[in-house]
Amino acid sequence: MGKIKKLLSLLLVCVLALSMSACQVKPAESPDVPSNGEIAEANKPAEKKTVKIGCVSATEPAADLMKTALEGTGVEVEVVVFDGNNLPAEALNAGDIDGLFCNSLKWMKTFNDINKANLTMPMPYYYSYSGLYSTKWKSPEEFPNGAKIIIAQGLANIDGCLTMLEDTGLIKLSDKPSENNFYSFLDIVENARNIEIIPTELTTTMSSIDDVDAVIASAVIVRDSGKLDPSSHMAISKKENMTPQGLIVRSEDENADWVKLTVEKMQTEACYKTFNEAFGGTFILYSEIDKYFK
Repeated sequence: MGKIKKLLSLLLVCVLALSMSACQVKPAESPDVPSNGEIAEANKPAEKKTVKIGCVSATEPAADLMKTALEGTGVEVEVVVFDGNNLPAEALNAGDIDGLFCNSLKWMKTFNDINKANLTMPMPYYYSYSGLYSTKWKSPEEFPNGAKIIIAQGLANIDGCLTMLEDTGLIKLSDKPSENNFYSFLDIVENARNIEIIPTELTTTMSSIDDVDAVIASAVIVRDSGKLDPSSHMAISKKENMTPQGLIVRSEDENADWVKLTVEKMQTEACYKTFNEAFGGTFILYSEIDKYFK
């Protein structure tokens, strides 16, 4: 009987020992398996980015071209049309839009200086040229004394218009410009025929052409007015007085992916062809300027 008790006690001790050993064994860790929500999030396509591009009516086809060029890239372009030449730059500087097609490189640099802004042009794309137009006269020599000539306001525009009037012999300017490297009315040193020069908003220069003797306007605005053929100018900008226009952005966005993508997609033969068809020679592609001035 005593032997049986000893045997039972030994068995009980063994059972307890095995039970304690089993409690100390850690279960194997299950591998991390992503949840259905995590899988869906990982497979979700990148969110589309929308950029607002400002312009005026005359340059709207350039902004539309950018919109078309970026289709299917994940970058959507919202075109915002302004009714004043300086308004897109002001909106860009304020952060209300992301870029613009409107102003020249020279104009942009002056805007930066005056407003302590940091706008930059990562993609010079075209040149705008202006001409001297009239519905009354065939040449500047026919202008009467006291002739009234409308020009576009703004430092860069006035500079270009005064230079053109000097080239035609209607006025004489000082040897050097006095205002931020731009010629202004203060630089007119000779006006023998008492020409009255009337500055107005760029986009409205052609609206009063029948009421004055002549207008200096950009070729694209002349075309859009429907009043004259852009090629019917009596004088035209000189190549050395032309400055490129293109996509302008804030400096912090100069190397942004959407800007790099725009530069890549718009500098193709297909886009160049579309641009030329849209503007009909009233704007000259940056890459083709030498074809027009040989």
